[in-house]
Amino acid sequence: MGSRYAELAVLTNSAEPHSVQSRYISEQLINCFKACADHCEELTAKLARTPTTSDAELLHYANDRAIFYNYMLNGIHQLRADFDDFPSTPDKDWLIPFVQSMMIWHEDRFRKKIGQPSLFKKKNFNGASHSTFFNLVKNGYPNPLKEWEGKFGPHKDRC
Repeated sequence: MGSRYAELAVLTNSAEPHSVQSRYISEQLINCFKACADHCEELTAKLARTPTTSDAELLHYANDRAIFYNYMLNGIHQLRADFDDFPSTPDKDWLIPFVQSMMIWHEDRFRKKIGQPSLFKKKNFNGASHSTFFNLVKNGYPNPLKEWEGKFGPHKDRC
């Protein structure tokens, strides 16, 4: 849910800015939404189902789907307490940094696909570095943020 939300949020600017601001999230992909949409599996599937969808309708659909994924993500977040998946302090929680990393990764991925320059200045650290966070979550690490930071350093410094 976090990755699906992030992918559409960077295209539609529907992210909550206070929780995921980053120098690697431009909020400019909406200006080339159609070009990026061609590289988003969910949006290409929507166009395949209804090929007469206008650009405005597709943007509206993408925004609605981002809201849906955020709603589902918040529901999952609420359930985390039942599974004892909360750190001792909120600043050590992995969920918001995960969503932020997914947004950074998707932004970088879309930029590469449409021929836009990367926002990363250093070659040894890029959007793909943030994509590794996905695998840590998917593989069930108890504290994926701690694992990620063990490899790349403090998350806040890499965003």
